[in-house]
Amino acid sequence: DLVAIIGTHAEKYLATSNDGEIWNVQTTPVNLNWVSLAYGNELFVVIASTNEYFLTSSNGITWTTKSTPSGNYWKDITFGNGLFVISGDGILTSEDCDTWSIQENTQTKTWNSVAYGNGKVVSCNFNGFTSELLTSDLYQYGYSSRDLISAGYTYQQLV
Repeated sequence: DLVAIIGTHAEKYLATSNDGEIWNVQTTPVNLNWVSLAYGNELFVVIASTNEYFLTSSNGITWTTKSTPSGNYWKDITFGNGLFVISGDGILTSEDCDTWSIQENTQTKTWNSVAYGNGKVVSCNFNGFTSELLTSDLYQYGYSSRDLISAGYTYQQLV
């Protein structure tokens, strides 16, 4: 199954499709400003930008409300090497979406986007003056090393 976030800036919904052509809007336990979703460990996870609540589903149709350890502003989620990684006002990691670890030294900046590939997690931020990339080797229990790479570019989205 496929799951997507659809709608306008003011109203966003979750929709599912078996073929990518016909989409069905799903009922969720709460309606929030959904901003990003990921799939891993046989679980869909969708996060909202301005709330600690997020949703999980094994099938994209029946959703369960859960919460992160802090009510920060979240922007993106990815899955890699057995971990979900949320970026925003800090970076969180979790294997099961029940227990979250706040990654040290990441809460002083807003990380706009996060992506996983080739064994690494990369997150970016832009504070109006400088941009930075945070790279990390992702192991089972979170970040093992951090490298901040300053550059003269504006990083907004990673894939």
